Amino acid sequence: MEITGTDYTYFANIDPVEIELAFVRKIKKFWPQPVIEVCERDDDGVEIFFAKDAEMDFGFATSGYSLNEDGEGCFMFYCRKFPLLQCEALLGNVAAPDEIKDIDNYSSTLVLNNIWEYTLVLPGLREKSDFSMRIHQSFVGLLAPA
Repeated sequence: MEITGTDYTYFANIDPVEIELAFVRKIKKFWPQPVIEVCERDDDGVEIFFAKDAEMDFGFATSGYSLNEDGEGCFMFYCRKFPLLQCEALLGNVAAPDEIKDIDNYSSTLVLNNIWEYTLVLPGLREKSDFSMRIHQSFVGLLAPA
C-alpha cells in the first residue's frame, strides 16, 4: 500500500492525559461508537488509531488513511515527549501573545524543555475535506482553548 494520509504536527506543553480524554469525547459526539485502538503507550507518548466502526477499521488494510464515499476515514492521534527541543524557527502568523501578533516574520531560536509533539494523521487535507477539518478543529481547540 502506498503512503496515505496528511500529517499535521504541533508542539505544546500540555500533557497528553488532558488532551487524549477530551479529544476522545469530541470524537464520540459525531462517531458515537468508534473503534479506538491504543497502538502504543508509555510515559513518553501514545499512539491511538480511530475508525468510525468495524467496517471502516477492516477497510483500513486496503484503503489506508483515505476518505470513503461518505467523506470520512480512519485517522491517528500520536504524541511523544522531548526532554529538550532546540531549533531554529521562522516565526510568522503569530496568534498569541498580543505583543507580537502583528510583527513581520522573523527568525528565532527555540529552546523548550519537556515539550510534547502532537501529530494528527488525517485522511485528507483539511482545506479539501470537511471531515478532516472537523477532526483538526476538534484537536486544535484543545491546545488553545478560547
